[in-house]
Amino acid sequence: MGRDKAWLSLRGSPLVTHQAMLLSSVFDDVRVSAKEPDRAAALGLRVIPDLEKAFAPIYGLRSVLNAVPGPVFVLAVDMPRIPPTLVHAMAKRFVETSSDCLVPRAGGKLQTLCAAYRPSILPALERHLGEKRLSLHELVEDCSAEIWDEQAWSPFAREEDFRGLNTPEEYETVAIR
Repeated sequence: MGRDKAWLSLRGSPLVTHQAMLLSSVFDDVRVSAKEPDRAAALGLRVIPDLEKAFAPIYGLRSVLNAVPGPVFVLAVDMPRIPPTLVHAMAKRFVETSSDCLVPRAGGKLQTLCAAYRPSILPALERHLGEKRLSLHELVEDCSAEIWDEQAWSPFAREEDFRGLNTPEEYETVAIR
C-alpha cells in the first residue's frame, strides 16, 4: 500500500482504533504493538513498543509475549473484517488446549496474524530469530500448534474475512461498507 495501514481511516477512526475496539469486545486487556508507540498512545491505546528497527511481525510477537504474562491474541491491523465471534471462539478453544498456538488456515494459508499464542513459544521464536528465520509460518510449523481448518472456523467467519488490506482497492471495498 505504500503507507502505514494502522492510520488508514475506517468509519472515521484509524484502523488501529477499530481493531482495538473489536478486541475489547472480547478481551478485558487489549494492547497494541507499535513501532511508533507515542502515536498509538495518543489515541488512548495501551501500547507495547516494538523497538526492533527491522519490520517483521515476529519482532512484534516477541515484544508482546515478553510484556504480557500469559497467552495473547494477535490480530493484524489490516484485517478489519475479522468478526468478534471468531475471536471469541478462538479464545475459548485456546483456553481448552495446551498447544503453543492456535492458528486458523483459510484459503490454504496459515493466518498467523489472527491467532493465539502462549509464552511457551518464546524459546522457538528466539531460536528462529537467532537463525534469521523471520517467518511466523515457519515458527508455527516448528511448535506445538493447533491448526483450525475451515470446518472449525466457518461457523464464525468467511474466508474473505481473513483477507488483509494490501491494495488501495481492497481498502476501498472495506471503507465504503
